[in-house]
Amino acid sequence: MSRSLTGQTIRYLAVGGVVYALDVGSFAVLLVFVNHAGYLIANVIAKSIAATAGFFLHKHFTFSWTQRDRLKRQFALYVSLFVFNTALSTVLVYFLVSRLSLPTMPSRISVDIVVIITAFMASRMIVFRSA
Repeated sequence: MSRSLTGQTIRYLAVGGVVYALDVGSFAVLLVFVNHAGYLIANVIAKSIAATAGFFLHKHFTFSWTQRDRLKRQFALYVSLFVFNTALSTVLVYFLVSRLSLPTMPSRISVDIVVIITAFMASRMIVFRSA
């Protein structure tokens, strides 16, 4: 598979679409059970579900080149990136929903656009870097 930025971007977006559907779908289902009051907990749980699938899909499909680091190190880096992204997402969603009184789902989607872009660059340059 192509190691080019364009090829990886296309694969990242394809895998990301699947992972994002899992993320938003899980979030929407969880909101039903927590009555919107627990939207921050639903955000963390949904992102955890999606991140687990995302790690393996990105490792073996998006960044299918020979990788510099071993699985354990990559997983540790990926978890660190996940924790950062989830914290960033949760704080921004909280600000938009609780402080600015914007609707929950559109706020979440808007925040995710920013997080997805930063996650791609960090994944390419740090987590799944080429050997």
